[in-house]
Amino acid sequence: DYYQEAFAEFTYKTIANMALSEINGLEFGGKKVILDSINIVNSKNIQIKANLLSPIEGMITIVCHPVFDKATQMVQLQNLDVKVNANNLIYKMVSPVIESTITKKIHENTPLNLKNF
Repeated sequence: DYYQEAFAEFTYKTIANMALSEINGLEFGGKKVILDSINIVNSKNIQIKANLLSPIEGMITIVCHPVFDKATQMVQLQNLDVKVNANNLIYKMVSPVIESTITKKIHENTPLNLKNF
C-alpha cells in the first residue's frame, strides 16, 4: 500500500457546508432533519448555530471547545452546551428534553475522526 501524509486546512464556512450536507436528511427521532444553514464562529470556544426547518423549526446553538489529537486525527468536543430556541410553543416547552437528546447523540458520535477528510 502507498501512503502519503497530507495537511489540509479548512475554513469554518467549508466545515459548515460539509456538516450541512452530512446532516441534512438524517433521521432523528424517526423524522428527517432539514437544516437551512449552519454558521460557525470561533471565539473562546466554537459556537455552531444551525437553522433547523424540520422536525423542529428554530435555532440550535452548540458551544464547545474542540481538542484535536494530532496523532489519532480525532477531535473531542469538551464543555459541550446545546441550546434549542424553537419557534413552536410546544417545542419550547420540551426544549430541555430535546437539548438532552441532541447532547447524548453528539456524545455517541464523538470523537470525530478527521482521517477521511
